[in-house]
Amino acid sequence: MANEQRSNIIKNILFLIAAVAITAMAMEIALRLFYPLYSDYNTEMWRYSSDMKKLSENRLLSHEHMPNKSGFYYGAEIKTNADGFRDYNYRAEKGSDAYRILMLGDSITLGWGVNFSDTFPKMMEKRLNNLSPGKKFEVINTGVGNYNTQMEVELLKAKGLKYKPDLIILNYYINDAELTKKPNFFAYPLKSGSYLYAFLWDKISNLILRLSRDNYLVFYSRLYEDSFEGKKIMLQSINELSSISKERNIKLLIVAYPEFHNFKNYSFGYVTDTIKNASLSNRVPFLDLLPYYANTSPESVWVSYEDAHPNALGNSIAANAVTDFLIKKNLVPS
Repeated sequence: MANEQRSNIIKNILFLIAAVAITAMAMEIALRLFYPLYSDYNTEMWRYSSDMKKLSENRLLSHEHMPNKSGFYYGAEIKTNADGFRDYNYRAEKGSDAYRILMLGDSITLGWGVNFSDTFPKMMEKRLNNLSPGKKFEVINTGVGNYNTQMEVELLKAKGLKYKPDLIILNYYINDAELTKKPNFFAYPLKSGSYLYAFLWDKISNLILRLSRDNYLVFYSRLYEDSFEGKKIMLQSINELSSISKERNIKLLIVAYPEFHNFKNYSFGYVTDTIKNASLSNRVPFLDLLPYYANTSPESVWVSYEDAHPNALGNSIAANAVTDFLIKKNLVPS
């Protein structure tokens, strides 16, 4: 009798496992077929990560773009070159008439949600070349989604310095003080390959956001507490970047981008002050872009109603402001 009961329990457990597996498989197939009907910012960002990124062997990078990949995400094509940059393929050796600017940054620098020509690095490149026809400006975009300052500096060392830039621009955004996530080589295949995972992650994330007592003001403020390790690492990375530029005789500029939800009653001046002070202590030029957005409504520079990444207009404001600053401060040849 006991053996029969044990056998029935095992059968029921196996039946339950099989039922769950079949249901999950059916949902996976259905979600793949009907993805365009439920896709949003979270799921499109997941698809970009799944298609375009890989885990990095460099623990300080965590992840990086795959080389020579392309895909269409959130209304725009993203195409990478041999180094995984969203840019043209450049030779390591630059021409005698070339002036190279290397852009470090995250998804804002990458140009999430905008076409290649509407990213501010390419807008800057076009304007600089129009203003100085006797010089060839090359503005190389190394931006990667979900990068922080530590990862950006590490990417510079791993892939960027070989291009012998004349100027490096660190494009800083408020969440760049987050800690670098440790790569999980066991969970990554599931997270990157399953549409069911992406669907559930999106719904759970939105639910947590609605139920959470902590809003984004509190979240960001915690990143800049003196005790937070991410802030310490970010400041150390800026110091390291400054040392690299001085050792190699490369000019350096740090640009602070505003948080794009409120320009008039700005809540994150303490973040700007933190980055400005780090720049000044290293004797590095600093540009705060908030004043350049002050006369625009936040929604007018958003990619969409649910996504505050800058659209083409938002990118053009940054491109013009940075270009004017470079010329005014003689950081580029005229």
